[in-house]
Amino acid sequence: MCLRKLFLIICSVTIATIAYSQDITGLWTGTMQMPGGCFPINNIDLQLKVTGQVVVFETYHFYDSLSIKKNGIGTYNPRKKLLKLQEVRILSASLPKNCNICMKAFELTYKIKDGKETFTGHWTGVLNYTGSACVPGDVTFYRVNETINNN
Repeated sequence: MCLRKLFLIICSVTIATIAYSQDITGLWTGTMQMPGGCFPINNIDLQLKVTGQVVVFETYHFYDSLSIKKNGIGTYNPRKKLLKLQEVRILSASLPKNCNICMKAFELTYKIKDGKETFTGHWTGVLNYTGSACVPGDVTFYRVNETINNN
């Protein structure tokens, strides 16, 4: 009898955890301000792929004909709804020669706002070639139903 109760408790907790967590895999888009950056407005797409709590991702920053594509790794805590990401590699860049690329770390919280899924939070970063700090800022991503630009 005791084992049966234990089994039912474990099943209930597992089902509640699965029901409570949200699937964040997919494309998210946003706009961020980067004072002193190469783009006056930094549009950014974020493609997430989640396996357990491990997240692999690509970012695509763009403005007019300028763009940067990077990838990275992070974690997602479904209980706290907290997403932590670190860009690690530049995949491609179409920029003027005088532009330094900021490798960003994001700390974002999942919310449903006005019926839309969002990740809102803060980012920090360092310049790729110098290691100097980038001016940090806030960002909000909204879920979209497409895939990242593969340029």
